[in-house]
Amino acid sequence: MDARFRSLQSIRILVIYRPPGHSSYDLFYEEFSRLIEQTADSPGGLLIVGDFNLHVDDVDNFQAKRFMDILESYNLRQHVTEVTHISGHTLDLVITKSNDAFLSGVSTFDPVISDHSAVNINLLLQKSQFKKKTITYRKLHSIDYNTFCNDITDSPLIMEPSSDLDVLVDQYDNVLRSLLDCHAPTKQRIITVRPSAPWYSTEIAQKKTGKKVAFYRTTK
Repeated sequence: MDARFRSLQSIRILVIYRPPGHSSYDLFYEEFSRLIEQTADSPGGLLIVGDFNLHVDDVDNFQAKRFMDILESYNLRQHVTEVTHISGHTLDLVITKSNDAFLSGVSTFDPVISDHSAVNINLLLQKSQFKKKTITYRKLHSIDYNTFCNDITDSPLIMEPSSDLDVLVDQYDNVLRSLLDCHAPTKQRIITVRPSAPWYSTEIAQKKTGKKVAFYRTTK
């Protein structure tokens, strides 16, 4: 595996929009700095994208310089170098940690439907290989209940139970295990061990398996 992937277990993605206007600069810098403080040192990669409404292409622009100084102070790098707005400025940014190497290229194109260009980024990501393990199980739901009960009734456990407690306990274990092996023998299969997904709640699972509701529009 490429060395760039070995230490990259996850990527935190932040999507940011800063509304245009001069009155919001100070508040934005304060909130952005606080956000970076909370995320820049977290393990894994960091990818920040969005419309910042800052002319970072203009080296003489005071507000853009303030923003770039913040990025530098947190060891962050801005990757977009092309114009992204019809006005001729670079407003839409792609930012990563300076030592992150999962970004392989950035390009822009005109989507026609907006005054902003679309920013296309290529990420060098490789899906981790899930571990596999062998499990042993029984198909208990396939047991015929009546037949199983009859076999227990006809077994030595009922017909010839031991009067010695220790022997009786062994008898319970041996007879019931033997009947289980007969009615639901153990089987093995290989399963994939997938990481837990804390975001996948019971509510989401219920919504996913719920019935779809069809809506009909009536006309008069």
